Formats: sequence, structure tokens, C-alpha cells
Amino acid sequence: MFKGLAESHLDEAVAMLAEMKEKDIHPNLRTFNTLLRGCVRNGNIAIADQIFKIMAEQDIAPDISSYEYYIKSACIAQEMGNAWEVFNKMQEQDLDSPVVFTEMAMGCALLGDTENAQKLLHSAFATTGKQEVKKMSDRSNHARESLELWTQLRDGELKSDLQRLRLYLKNLRESEQEAPMHAMEASPRVIFFPREDEGRLSLPEIFDNKKPVRLEIASGTGDWVVQKAIDNPDFNWVALELRKDRVFQIWTKMVLQGVDNLLILGGSAEDILQNSIKGKAFEHVYVNYPEPPVWEGSRRHLLSQGCLNQLHRVLRTDKELSIVTDNHTYLNQIEGEFIEQEKRWRSTLENNVRFMLGVPEGYGSSYFDRLWKNGQKEDRFYIRRKKVIVE
Repeated sequence: MFKGLAESHLDEAVAMLAEMKEKDIHPNLRTFNTLLRGCVRNGNIAIADQIFKIMAEQDIAPDISSYEYYIKSACIAQEMGNAWEVFNKMQEQDLDSPVVFTEMAMGCALLGDTENAQKLLHSAFATTGKQEVKKMSDRSNHARESLELWTQLRDGELKSDLQRLRLYLKNLRESEQEAPMHAMEASPRVIFFPREDEGRLSLPEIFDNKKPVRLEIASGTGDWVVQKAIDNPDFNWVALELRKDRVFQIWTKMVLQGVDNLLILGGSAEDILQNSIKGKAFEHVYVNYPEPPVWEGSRRHLLSQGCLNQLHRVLRTDKELSIVTDNHTYLNQIEGEFIEQEKRWRSTLENNVRFMLGVPEGYGSSYFDRLWKNGQKEDRFYIRRKKVIVE
């Protein structure tokens, strides 16, 4: 229950803590860390503060995960004062975390504090790959292998982030310009939904040009779409992502690499498409590794009938929708959704097959692609459909 509330209803989760206290029920550290992880997902430093206060009142000491979650939440909110306060407590306990050093370095750099960013960058490089993997019973071979793979991949992702930041700081030094301050909430290239202005967005006005626009839905941490924007400057790109922590990661990559042909939309895909995007806005739409439904066969999932209807509306005529998934069960469910709209979508794969195994060469790299290359050799499936107008 806490996990579900932490992901989308943090206020209710905190209220439940108060109810538990009245009933003399004492949550453990794992429960608090679940809530703190929800604060990361939502970039909510105010509730993270409340949780740390309650933990102190109940004499529950934070562990390294607690500190990581809190500092991530503070950095996403760009509240570096909060982040430094907790970071200093970690240092007093001789706790080192490459995740924390990386988040702090990024947070300082974005707000123009390049001196501290450089120091933290050095510490992050020095500690990445040095943490011990938790020991597991020999009876948990699969779990141990999964943890080792995750740790290896995490360290690789951290190193990529750090190399990106190092290059950003190097370019700043060489330019001899004053370090700029970047605030995500004030950026015209990040829009969160719902918003006060309920009108549809004018993408040509936002980009200040009339280049064709391509959209990625469920952009995750943004590796794929940011690189596509860099490699394809003749197109404008839109990244649509539900989670605020991931919006922050996409925006950070965009800022550090100086990408100016990308717009980030934060919120529910179907709601944004329905209420805020004009018809025939996109030249191509991509959905890479969409999250399968929580319950197999549930009608509540990303590529539902409602979302397909909106994708058909916002795509230009005869333009394409591309989907990549590594979940065979969800692949079949997606195909079932297309069957219900078979007159509106036509496969453009060779021999009009419904899907192909693998992904096209040069399609682009993402977290899931690297996960596959690092040992999780799940089958990957590629769907490509063209919008058809029914007369």
C-alpha cells in the first residue's frame, strides 16, 4: 500500500503515518525509504523534510539509501541548501556515495556553483565502482546476478553523467564566461501538466521555427531523445515523460549538452495529447520500452485505445508510429489494440508483418538498450505503423 501511495499520493502516505502513530504502529526504515523514494519520483523536498523529521522523532537513523533519496529530491527541487545540510551529516558519519556526489555535483553546476561542482565531481569519480555489492545467500543466484548487473549498469550510467558534467565544466572554463544559473521550473523548454493555460501548445512558437517535429513518449532519463535531437538538428523534438525525476534528468542532459531543439512535457501522455497538442503536429512518434500494465491484460496502460486515438489525431497523414518493447506479453496486448483499429493503422515493415524481432540498425541507444547489451538478453520487438485516413 505504501509503495502505491508513495508513487502518486505522497500526502496520503504521510497522513497514514500519523494514523499509524495514533494506533501505536511503528513503521520501519524500509517503509520510510519507500516514501523517500516516492519523494524522488515526484521531486518533493517538502515531504522528504517531513519524513526525515518523523524518522528523528521515532529514533530511526537514516541509512545510505535514505540519504541518497533525500539528496536526490533536494537536487531535483534545486534546493541546494537542504541538500548541503544533509550531505554534511553524511560526511560527519564518514558515509560516501557516488550517487550523492554525482547528484550534488550536478545540482551545483546547474546553479552556477562551479567550484563546488568540480570538487564533488572529483569525489564522484573517485568513489564510483568502489561500493561493495551486498552479499546474498548462495540460494539466491538469480537475485545476486541481477544485483551485480544492476550495479554494473548503475556505475556505467554514473560515469556517463560525470563525463558529461566534466565536459560542461571544461567548456565553461575555456570560455572564461560567468557560469550561468539554470532553473528547471523557469525554463521555457519544460512544461508541466496540468497547467493554468489550458489552450493547445503552438510548437512553432515555442521552437521559434517551423521545422518538422518528432515526439518520444515515455522518454525515461532522456538518453535516446537527447541524442536524437543532437544528431538530427533539422528536426525539433518533444520528450513526454510522466515522472518529475526523469523530466529533471532529461532537462539536465539537455542543458549540459546545449541542446536547443528539444521541448520536455511532464505529465500523463494521453491527457497531454488530448488537451494540449494540436492535430497533425508530429512528423513521427516513438514509444520506446513502454511500461507494461500492472496487471496482465489490464485496459489501463500507455498504448490503450484512448492513447492510440490521440496519436492518430496528432500524427500527420501517412506518417509513422514506432514502438520498441522487450515484453512479449505486452507486445501481444499492443497488437490487440491495433487490431481494434486495423483500418486506421497499416504496418510499414517488410511484407507488412505485424512486428519484427530486434531493433533496426541505428535506431538509437537508451538505458534499456544498454541493459540488453550488458547481459539481460531479453527478446526485443519492433512495431511500425503508418497513420491511414479512413474515407
